[in-house]
Amino acid sequence: MTGNSAGIKQNRAAIEKNKEAVEENRTIIEKNSAAIRKNRVVIEKNSIDIKKNGKSIGELLKLHFPLEKRVVDVEERVVLFPEFFNKVDILVAEIIERRPEKALMLARIDDHEKRITTLESK
Repeated sequence: MTGNSAGIKQNRAAIEKNKEAVEENRTIIEKNSAAIRKNRVVIEKNSIDIKKNGKSIGELLKLHFPLEKRVVDVEERVVLFPEFFNKVDILVAEIIERRPEKALMLARIDDHEKRITTLESK
């Protein structure tokens, strides 16, 4: 019987180890289940975002084609800018050239004004 009792003790010890392993596995399964539930919520939110973004992409594509036409229109208008700026440069150069003349003329006018006031006062 001692052989049987030793075998029973070993079996009981093995059963206890199995119970502990089962409990550990239950704990792990519960943690995994909680993680799976969280992931499901995240997946649902992401699928809603994907649907919204899909609509946004479609709307952007609809807008892209009119914008592309506008870009072509702008490019056609920009072609005229170099000529326009060349003419503006000529005008600005002329204005800068006339500044010293203007200063001289203002000095002469001021001098004439002083002479006239002097003559009128006599």
